[in-house]
Amino acid sequence: AVTLVLGAGNQSFLGVVDVLSRCLQHAEPVLLKLHPLRPWLSPPLLLILAPLIARNIVAVTLDRGVEQASALCTHPLVGHVHLTGSEETATAVRASLDRAGRPHVGITSELGCATPWLVSPGAWSGEELRHAATLIATAKKGNGGCNCLSAQVVVVARDWPQRGEFLSLLTATIAAQPTVPAYYPGAHKRRAALGALYGARASPVVGASLPHTRLTAEDEVLLLDCGVAGEASFDGAALRTEAFCPALAVVQLPGGADP
Repeated sequence: AVTLVLGAGNQSFLGVVDVLSRCLQHAEPVLLKLHPLRPWLSPPLLLILAPLIARNIVAVTLDRGVEQASALCTHPLVGHVHLTGSEETATAVRASLDRAGRPHVGITSELGCATPWLVSPGAWSGEELRHAATLIATAKKGNGGCNCLSAQVVVVARDWPQRGEFLSLLTATIAAQPTVPAYYPGAHKRRAALGALYGARASPVVGASLPHTRLTAEDEVLLLDCGVAGEASFDGAALRTEAFCPALAVVQLPGGADP
């Protein structure tokens, strides 16, 4: 049986990693279907994977639409499907296989989440606070917020004496870093939905601009104030789904006064 790898649309290296994993770790022949956002990967991947292609262990195909992708997933020679994407995509693939009478075909998925970044309360130096703020801002703004491990939730202690200082520093760092387009399909729509949901508790942070880059207001990071966990006013909607867009929620936990 052949393993079908549905290539990622947000990072170029993931398809190669997935192919090598299924070939070398699982001893499976692989068909890699490139994501529709990255057809230009075909020439370099054909070179990189040439030794495996020459041995008929690996093949690479371009995306030709949903119908073709569904046909590949349900093909009699496909015994396993691996994908990098959303839970929605994984659920759709599973449903397609079940409808085709192929419930025995396994699926492995590298899916994103509402990735939390925890900032431990303590007596931190200014340099340490700046370092933490830079890490989170970079993780959020990289690739327009369209990474599976992109920071989506910052967790801080409500009574931490440096909480206000750190959050102000984080906002300033996000503003200082260049904004790149949130190009991934649906990113602007998901950001707008979160903005509408949080209303006055949603604050856009306008970042630095890069030359020759077309940006819209929807490309800027949207800070979402969830409030204090456990209190009546707490709104944890942003914690229940992957944003995959330039949105960053802030959650406070009770405590944190003691160093």
